Amino acid sequence: DGRIGGVAGLYLGSLSFVEYLVANRGMGGVNDLLKTMGATGNVDEAFKQVHGRSYHDVRQAWRQRLRQQHGS
Repeated sequence: DGRIGGVAGLYLGSLSFVEYLVANRGMGGVNDLLKTMGATGNVDEAFKQVHGRSYHDVRQAWRQRLRQQHGS
């Protein structure tokens, strides 16, 4: 079915998500996100402050983009 499991699958998924973040906000956005995570200690709050959406909502948008680009 084209799925990659285990550590390789986790790595590729993580890489894809980071590439999505960079494509949307650039490396500066990733740096802002990391700084805000450190300052707030809260991943969801950091995403809301930097991306204007919750972590869950950003992940959903990323998944939707993957489906559009690569199918189910």
